[in-house]
Amino acid sequence: MYEVRNYTRGSRSSRQSAKYIHNKRRKIITISSLSVISVAVWIFVVARISSLAFISIDCVSVVADDSSLEAVIVSKAMNDMRGRYLGVLSRANTFLYPKGAIEHDITAIAPKIASVKVDRYNLNEIIVTVNERQASAIVCTDLPDLTDGNLSDSVEHCFKGDTNGLVFDNAASYLGSVKRYYMPESFSDNSDVIGKFATGTDIFHAINDFYDEARTAGINVKGILWKPEGEYEMYASNPTTGPTSDNASTTGTVVIYFNDKNVLEDEAANLAVFWKKMIADARSKDEPLAFDSIDLRYGDNVFYRRVK
Repeated sequence: MYEVRNYTRGSRSSRQSAKYIHNKRRKIITISSLSVISVAVWIFVVARISSLAFISIDCVSVVADDSSLEAVIVSKAMNDMRGRYLGVLSRANTFLYPKGAIEHDITAIAPKIASVKVDRYNLNEIIVTVNERQASAIVCTDLPDLTDGNLSDSVEHCFKGDTNGLVFDNAASYLGSVKRYYMPESFSDNSDVIGKFATGTDIFHAINDFYDEARTAGINVKGILWKPEGEYEMYASNPTTGPTSDNASTTGTVVIYFNDKNVLEDEAANLAVFWKKMIADARSKDEPLAFDSIDLRYGDNVFYRRVK
């Protein structure tokens, strides 16, 4: 016969005395407390070291074409360097300062700022270099002024635009050969223009290319009016040839109609061929040449009206 006995874990008595357990717990608490104190001390020391004056940024220099931006740029940069990372490390530390955040925040100050580069000059100074957008076009919110048959050069209600059609600043003065676009349909007023795109980037690029092709053909383009539903009017100086002129001179304004329902490249090519042929014919006949209008909207056929 076998005897079956039941054993329970609770029935075994601890071999460790109560005093031993108490001492062990106290030792653990002591070590933990010392560890916490040690970490706190190290955090304090590191925080103090990161804030030492000789390795802290306290000067911001600005390189920018527009001096009016300097004060706000310095303020933005210094504000980004206030405070501490995780409440410990100084954000003004020369090795830890938030370069990326400064570049991002300064770029957002104004649409005219294209890019920003921040470099450390020495242990206490950083240099902020601001690159401003360059005007590729003048965007006007009014209709063109064709007083006396000539297009006005006034920049009232006109703004600077970049190559993508972003309006970024006021056009304070005439900008010479920069493209000029009249876009009253794109903007309801003049108070909310800067910082917006005049139109979609793709179509803006396409019209830019059309403008350039016309200039390459020797056409003195003065501006383009953007009309609803993909219709456009280009204003250009009229060519005039005659007995006293071996080269085309300019007088009056011709209106050139085109649209984007046809291939713009084809319309530009048709215009270039037509323009050069008409000038060549006029020169060969030693007669003046001036147009009232040219219409490119009917495929390869170019319709025109000459000034009588």
